[in-house]
Amino acid sequence: MGERIDEVFNDYVRWLLRQEDGDGELGISGAELSVWATKRLNSFKDFVDVKIEVYREDAAEGIEGEYNWDALQTECRENYENVQQEAGYTAEEMEAEAEHCSNPPCSAFIGTAFALAPSGKYYTPWANSNVDFGEAMLDAIWYDSMDEVLEKHEMYLCSGEGDPCDLFMTMEYKKEEIAE
Repeated sequence: MGERIDEVFNDYVRWLLRQEDGDGELGISGAELSVWATKRLNSFKDFVDVKIEVYREDAAEGIEGEYNWDALQTECRENYENVQQEAGYTAEEMEAEAEHCSNPPCSAFIGTAFALAPSGKYYTPWANSNVDFGEAMLDAIWYDSMDEVLEKHEMYLCSGEGDPCDLFMTMEYKKEEIAE
């Protein structure tokens, strides 16, 4: 969708520039063209905004239906407890750590950016030559939708420490949830 919007927008701007150069079929002055073009560009922007909102709603709905949220939260807690137990912590030590750390984070791996992001790519704002504007826009909408859905479930998205392409759903491990 994003590539097509870019294409249409660029064609439209090229057409407007031809009008201003006097090569176009409108036969209106530069000032009139400016007013006319502003109205048309605002209409185009409204069209794009509607498309973005529809995509955002579709993405959020897809994300919401994609996961079993109770099972993910259970997996997060179990992952935290397993790491603590493998480290040899007793239930009392786990409780003491939870009190010291307030509510430590616990996570569950959900996939990689390559599998989850609409573009299937990983990139950073300062090194992004492998992605075009349309792909970046769709990815941004998807990540925003993911954040919105996760917030409803008191979770957030994190990348991996060893591999930033890995994505984890993370939540706070509340001390009242510590298994004795």
